[in-house]
Amino acid sequence: MDLRGVQHLSLREIAREAGISHGQLQHYFASRQALLTFAVDFAAEQTTQRIRRSLEQLGDPPHPRDVLRLTLMEMLPLHADARATSRMNAAYVLEALHDEEALARTHDAMTRDALRWRG
Repeated sequence: MDLRGVQHLSLREIAREAGISHGQLQHYFASRQALLTFAVDFAAEQTTQRIRRSLEQLGDPPHPRDVLRLTLMEMLPLHADARATSRMNAAYVLEALHDEEALARTHDAMTRDALRWRG
């Protein structure tokens, strides 16, 4: 894969790395930005689910200190899923530095889902 960073990757390169055709990838994602947005949103959803499962084990109502601790611990790259999420978020932030649409969605994708623990 291209080592110059996510902002230089094309859908064609991503498809090749995934072992699928460019057309197959384009069937689901019209652009690299759409793919990256999906990945960040999916990662946020997975993080939210992990936090929610952990919070359910704390009792009702959980102490705010415990809620904060669980949330912050999940945001640290302490396990494979959190490391992957951290990398995707960093890639998205870098993308947002050069793309107004990505910038507009950054706050939404990174905070809304991760902090909505009681839904």
